[in-house]
Amino acid sequence: MLLNFAMPSIGISQTFCATEVAPVPPPESLTIPGDVCDRRTSGPFMNGLCDDIKNEVYFVRIYVYRLTRLDGTGVQALSAVNETLNIMTQAFADIGILFSVQEFEELKVDDDAYEFTGASEINKLLAYKSHGDGIDIFFCGPGIYDQAISFVGGVEISETANVIGGGTAPFCDEPDVVPSAVLAHEMGHSLGLIHPDNQFGFNDPPSGTSNFCAENPYDCRCHDHVFDTEGFDSISQEDCMYDNCDCNPTSCGPFQNVVKNIMTTSTPLHCKTEFTQGQAYRMKRYLSECETLQNIVSNITIPTGLNIIWDTSPNNCLPSVEIADGASLTIKNGVDNMGNTTQTTIEFAPGSSITVMDGGRLKIQDGAILKGCGNSDWKGMVVNGNPGPALPATNQGYVTITGGASIEKAGRIDVFSGGSLRASDADFINCGIISFNDYAGNSFSNLNKCDLIRDANFTQSPSPQVLFINIKNITLSGCTFDNSGSGSSASDAVVGFDAKFSIRKNCTFNGYATAVAGYDCGINPFATFSVTDNTFTDNHIGVSSFAVDNIVVKGNDFNGIGNNNMGPVSRGLELNNCSGFVVEGSNTFTGAGPGIPSIGINAHNTGSENHTISNNSFQDLNVANQAELSNNNSVIPLNGLQYSCISNLSAINFDFFVTDGGIAQNQGNGIATSNTFSHFNTGQPGDFNNISAIEIKYYHDNSSAGTPQPNMFFRIEPIPADASTDCSSGGNDGGVNTNGGGTTGEPGNDDTELTPAEEQVLVTEYNTVKSEYNGQVAAYGSLPEGSAAAEAMELDMAKSKGRMQQVAGRIIRSILADTTGLDLPKLRTWLANKESREADYKIVESYLYEADFANAVLLRDSVPIKYPLSGKEATEHGYYAEWTDFKIGILGTAGQAGLLALDSAGLSQVINIADKSEGIAGTQAQSLLNAVYGYNFALDPKMPTASQALVAPPSGNLLVPQASQNHRVAAFPNPAKERVNFSYQLEEDAGYSYISLTDINGKEVAHLVLDSQQGQVKWDTAHLPGGVYLYRLVSENEKSETHKLVLTNW
Repeated sequence: MLLNFAMPSIGISQTFCATEVAPVPPPESLTIPGDVCDRRTSGPFMNGLCDDIKNEVYFVRIYVYRLTRLDGTGVQALSAVNETLNIMTQAFADIGILFSVQEFEELKVDDDAYEFTGASEINKLLAYKSHGDGIDIFFCGPGIYDQAISFVGGVEISETANVIGGGTAPFCDEPDVVPSAVLAHEMGHSLGLIHPDNQFGFNDPPSGTSNFCAENPYDCRCHDHVFDTEGFDSISQEDCMYDNCDCNPTSCGPFQNVVKNIMTTSTPLHCKTEFTQGQAYRMKRYLSECETLQNIVSNITIPTGLNIIWDTSPNNCLPSVEIADGASLTIKNGVDNMGNTTQTTIEFAPGSSITVMDGGRLKIQDGAILKGCGNSDWKGMVVNGNPGPALPATNQGYVTITGGASIEKAGRIDVFSGGSLRASDADFINCGIISFNDYAGNSFSNLNKCDLIRDANFTQSPSPQVLFINIKNITLSGCTFDNSGSGSSASDAVVGFDAKFSIRKNCTFNGYATAVAGYDCGINPFATFSVTDNTFTDNHIGVSSFAVDNIVVKGNDFNGIGNNNMGPVSRGLELNNCSGFVVEGSNTFTGAGPGIPSIGINAHNTGSENHTISNNSFQDLNVANQAELSNNNSVIPLNGLQYSCISNLSAINFDFFVTDGGIAQNQGNGIATSNTFSHFNTGQPGDFNNISAIEIKYYHDNSSAGTPQPNMFFRIEPIPADASTDCSSGGNDGGVNTNGGGTTGEPGNDDTELTPAEEQVLVTEYNTVKSEYNGQVAAYGSLPEGSAAAEAMELDMAKSKGRMQQVAGRIIRSILADTTGLDLPKLRTWLANKESREADYKIVESYLYEADFANAVLLRDSVPIKYPLSGKEATEHGYYAEWTDFKIGILGTAGQAGLLALDSAGLSQVINIADKSEGIAGTQAQSLLNAVYGYNFALDPKMPTASQALVAPPSGNLLVPQASQNHRVAAFPNPAKERVNFSYQLEEDAGYSYISLTDINGKEVAHLVLDSQQGQVKWDTAHLPGGVYLYRLVSENEKSETHKLVLTNW
């Protein structure tokens, strides 16, 4: 075991155990006790009797002082002191005794103390510095005190100190005792060793004669109580003398390999290179059994400048370890004398941990194992860092775990403020949370081909295995996550709060409550994640997004949906209040059977943008694709969620189930969706069950699999189409038109950064499609109401708007993937190019992130003016305004940290929003409560029942509906250029009714009388200047209703 370090300590009073005084019998009758180590071939050490202690590791506190006079003169050179400490550190590290430097400083003393004359005057120094929890070391100035002294073994005193002087020591030929092994020698005395060759110096044996030990070789006073040193008998002592200028003994007999030990007085100081195994054993016995030494035993600190290797297993439980800035610790398997690999297992006491300071390095490699003692839990690991985003990895705490190394039963592994954990081919067995926390720069961390396993020996409470908090650009690839045997099915695998991360390249997840979850807490608006080419088995929820936009889910296999049902409904993929997502590319969803409450993909309130879920397959599920709440533009539902290239294979009760506000009204936009149906549930509308507020036009091909069968659909109008969506691209992002209709050849297909050339292709396409869309809007206003031409133009406008949003989305994901820095102005430009309220909300969040509250409020308050809102959407916008006002109040006074430390009043406000809002405000509030305050908000999806298909929802105009449930008047298009259509619906007793149009100053510019209970009124706007107008529905017996209309001149 190569242990090169100085460390933090454990603790003892400075009174040491008394040395044994009983006589030692002659060797012919000597019985060597089992607690004495002898490395001769016949001794107990070779027989393994000392294995219980030889590999134990102990850590001792030391306090180091360089003495100087009051005027600052006479101090020992720092370089010499450091070299002397390093010699001592190395000598003790090699036998598993390590040091923790608690203080290292100059100590000014008066002349009387500075010029003390020896042991009798040591209290002059101890009066300045004296510690009961460590060993005090004093370095004297040159020429003042010319030898080293220590107080230890055999002498019981109240304090312990080592004094190392300058000048010439009388017993060695070096000009100075500093630097040399003299401090290691004196420290040996401090820990219980005595001289093996001369116990009484040179002049004072007990008998008063110089031949006492030669005449009495077995007297305990002439014995060092160590059986592998040269002082075992007088013959070996006399035969193993050194030439003063040569480190090779002239003759050493059987002890030729052991005589160069540090405690020998007859050896030149520069020849003292090691302690013997027996000496190591004796010191460890003192450290382990002597009560008065326990105060000096310490935690481990690896100080700056030391590079330590542990390659042997200590037998005892280690205390906590701290790796300082500029220090490194490598833990790896060792190699024995035969060249065979030996297992290194480091066991930590309960409550112990490893802390890597910023700038420190920890390498765990080559199959080494870190675990708790006796299969117990230990505290784990902390990796610190510097929050400065521009700092390189060398300024951060840095941990690598490679080559089959294993971390077992660690309570937590926490990586903070830019610290890095990079693991490859590593195991994390029955560990708690591995968290990566709060860093503005790009993280250097990743996990590659790691196994994260929780089995029956996992004893902690349910918790995520990997947790990302406000951090970005971490990748998990090729990892195995297995919770199936833990008995803790409530645990999640990977959870991200306001984080950007990727999971890819054949990761597997088995037996979790939620395998992968991302949450937008309203703090970092740039959070997103991607999940590609992975396998999910028997998880309650496979992947869940809580308000996280721009996610990518592609090429994954979701198996056994429903096998780990934790109630009420298992889901493969959950999209909750998120937009800009890509869900395509051969995802497969396989359930536990149609009788189990299960959903393949649940789209929950994804909003008004044109999204496509495509190229996915489903089987053995209750519901394959479900859409609930609002997944379209509720006022103009031509835009919204589309399904294309979906393969519903077998045993599915409901291939499509749509409820509440519905999805895009024209599925396929005039081109066959290329979906196929399972035709499994013949007694119900199993092909397509639509109980939403709008009837759906469904474009299909003429194949049996692609055509909804009679009596197997509800509230859709199947329409055969001549052209079909091309599914051959495999569903790449851009390979399938957002609303069906051919391929585009878009460069890139996920969340990677585009090259400048690729981006320019998309910019050109966006500009082209945008121009086409503007022309379509202008032409639409002149077409006869309800005509075939008007309906065809509506389909074209929806396709163009969808493609605009899709192209903008791809560029947005590229901007977010840029590791050189986030271009916020560019990001806001492309969010604005989506022309949706969801994108505008994201821009608002970006202003809040920069504390630009004025622009945040200005844009937020413009949303109801720019976009027609239904009654429910207007209510949700009010909740969003309340939520942003609350955040502004916190951010303006306490910053982002304030949201993480709310008082009871603030927490009550967040809970109120989380409870009442079903939109982005509520979802962000729920995410914050889940992340920080211990709540567990989750969706409770609706499930189709037999009775639902028998109750028809409200009817309305299907092309331009009367705004949904609470919206009695709507304008289309809005913004408008030359003509606008007002659709309306009145109560039977509404009485005299009209629509009044006024400019922003309140001047009425139109008065349109209504002559029916519901219908449309067209009005020419070409003569009016562009700007914001108000239109109001006024009825004699009903409350008025007012909305915004934007007229443009482009």
